[in-house]
This record gives sequence, structure tokens and C-alpha cells, in this order.
Amino acid sequence: MKRDLDPSMARPGQAAAAVAEHDLAANLSRRATVHRANIIKMIDEVGRRHDRRMVFRDFVTMSAVALSKIDLRQAEAREELYMQTVRKYSREEAAAIAHMFVELQEGLHVSPRDILGEIYMQLELGNSRMGQFFTPHHICQLMAEITESDDIVQKVEKHGFVTVNEPASGSGATIIAMMLAMQERGLSYQRHVHVIATDLDSTAAMMSYVQLSLMHVPAVIVHGNTLTLEEYSHWYTPAHIIGGWSQRLSRTRAESAALDLLSGANSDADNADDDTRPEAPTAPHTR
Repeated sequence: MKRDLDPSMARPGQAAAAVAEHDLAANLSRRATVHRANIIKMIDEVGRRHDRRMVFRDFVTMSAVALSKIDLRQAEAREELYMQTVRKYSREEAAAIAHMFVELQEGLHVSPRDILGEIYMQLELGNSRMGQFFTPHHICQLMAEITESDDIVQKVEKHGFVTVNEPASGSGATIIAMMLAMQERGLSYQRHVHVIATDLDSTAAMMSYVQLSLMHVPAVIVHGNTLTLEEYSHWYTPAHIIGGWSQRLSRTRAESAALDLLSGANSDADNADDDTRPEAPTAPHTR
């Protein structure tokens, strides 16, 4: 787990490096905040004629469809979804929504964090009936550091990658924090992790999809109900498709199943040996 250096306890060079790192992180965070503010301003502008909640949802939907064009199997249906969405807006409004996507890209590039979740909460778009609340970034960072396994490096060295399953992903804040925590351990989440994230709310699922796609996280985002196991749609990030993760995961599952089968066969053989082994001689019965 990464610890901040206490300048009073470190050598001068270490203290200076720690201060410089902190200043850089603060500067990048401020830049990301500017991009977030620009998106909010444009949502407000387009929202003068439309409901802000609808503008935000449509912005996320259009961004998700644009990123999912690499998934050729669903391209036609996704293109229809895009056209149904964009028809609501004038040419100028559609251009503003497209510029929101650019601002999001730049914000995630300078400081990866749950920008969409922050916008959602700042605009008070949450559904109180569903108890929607997107966890702040600093809390997600702490949770990731606490829960991430200490032997994750050894697991990656042994298996080549690890998998993460998030049953209530929301906008992806916890996953983003976990990816950054892996980076702190010297791992490349683009190569060493695969994520399956599920959420019941379609907008939340697409928020997660957009941000994980822009961060190049190999992932499958499921719009579905974790409790009932119902699944309504699947969104495969570009990193998942380009990296051949469907085949990679299938191969790993097949190898695991083969090992389980072999282990079961060996166990049956051991039991059979026990059954055919001659009984130990019994002592003669005496009166």
C-alpha cells in the first residue's frame, strides 16, 4: 500500500520529491475539475430547452454508442439507438453534446477519476427511490487500498492476470480506484486485469462503460440485475475486444475445468484404491 512521505521524517531529496508529486497531482486534479465544470456548463445550456436529466442521460448514451462501434455484432442496433437519441436535439445542441465527450476524454486523461459520477451528484440527478449515491473518489481510493489483495502481484505472475467482478458498479468509481491502486503496485491494468461490472440502472451501467472504455480497461459492463441474474444488455469495452479477452477468458475457464476434472478423477481413483484394498486381518474370536 502506498504511503505519503512525511517530509519531517524523510531525507531532503525524498521530501522534495514528495512535495513535487503532491503538487503535480493537485494540479492535474484542478485541470480535471475544469473539464468537469465545462461539461456541467454545456449540460445547463442544452438543458434550457430540455430536461437536464435527459440531457445527461443522452450524453452518456451517445458517448457509449460512439465507443462501442468496434463491437461489430451489435453495431446496427447501437447505431439505431444513437439516431433515436440524437433526433431530439438541434445541430448546435448535438455539437455541444459531442464537445462534452471531448471534455470528458481530456479530464480522464489528466486525472482518472469518476468524473461522470461527480457531475451526476453535483447536478442532483440521482434517483432517491433507488438510493443512488456515487461514492466520492477519495473514499473509493481508500476502499481499493484496503480491499486489494496483498498477493495480487504474485497472482498476476502465476496466472497472467486477475479478474474483478463488481455486482453493483454504479458509475465505475470503485473500479477506477482499484485500477489506479494496481498501477501503484507496478501492474498494468490494461494487461493484467479483466473486469465484469453489473448495474441495474442502464444510465449508471453506461457511465461505467464510457469511463472504463476511455481508461482502456478490459471489461464487460452488464446492464442487469445481480440478484435475479437477469441480463438486459452487454457492453464490451474496446480494450476487451482488441485484447481478445473473450477468447482468453474462455481458454482460462477451459483449462480450469480440465484441472478440476483431472483432480476429481484422481480423487475417484484414490477412493477406488481404498475400496479394493484387502481388509486388515481380524483377531480370532475367543470365548
